[in-house]
Amino acid sequence: MVFGAGAATGNQLGRIDIGIAPSDPNVMYAQVQSIATNNNSGGASGQNDFSDAIATAVINKRAGGTGIISGRKVFQRSMEEGITLLHAIQDVYLSPAVDVP
Repeated sequence: MVFGAGAATGNQLGRIDIGIAPSDPNVMYAQVQSIATNNNSGGASGQNDFSDAIATAVINKRAGGTGIISGRKVFQRSMEEGITLLHAIQDVYLSPAVDVP
């Protein structure tokens, strides 16, 4: 948390996801969403949407999760791009190469 000059005022955090690795209860994964007005909050215009979604899916799967919320990243795209992104996310969960540590 940042305090003092330059610190954000008010509530600047959105959803916080926390997961414990099933294979090692000493390993915890956390992901924090910002709700700051200058943040790309999942809209379809982000240049890194595909890589961000894949990275989030990998983190989620390794933390024992079974899916992610992909909403606007998928549905504010053309149908072809949205399906491609959904398939990429599904591939993470289907891949034995992405395993729980």
